[in-house]
This record gives sequence, C-alpha cells and structure tokens, in this order.
Amino acid sequence: MNTMRTFIGGISDMFKDSTTGTGLDAVSQAPVSARVAENLVDAGLTPATTKDVAESFAFVVGHAPDELELLDVEAFLLDFDWLQ
Repeated sequence: MNTMRTFIGGISDMFKDSTTGTGLDAVSQAPVSARVAENLVDAGLTPATTKDVAESFAFVVGHAPDELELLDVEAFLLDFDWLQ
C-alpha cells in the first residue's frame, strides 16, 4: 500500500505545475506571422497590402506592429506570394 501511495504521489507531483492538471499544456502557440496570414486569408485580403498586414497584425496581437514585426510578417507572406 505504501508503494502505491508513493507512486500516485509521484504522478501528482509531476503535474502540480500544469495549468490544466493534465500535463498537456505544453503545446505552443502558432507564430505571429502565421496567425496574421491566417487572419488575412480568412478576411479574403490576399494578396495583402502593407496597410492590410498592419491592421491584421493589430487585430491578432493587440498592438500595432513595429518595423521589424511588420517586416517579419511581410517576409512570411512573400513566401506564399500573398503580398502586393
């Protein structure tokens, strides 16, 4: 019986820091550039203008992109020929 308590205690210690209690919350979020691209495709704005990209970025992330963030997303969109 003591061995069983030790085993169950070890399992519960392993998941105590888990947000969901399952240990499965390690899945990372998609990159910002991919989420912006998905938003643009959903809105039917491809090929997109720089203004479209900036507005979509602000919608997805919650703040206007700085120059490097905008360039990163535009480079991603260029790979798919989705930028005007």
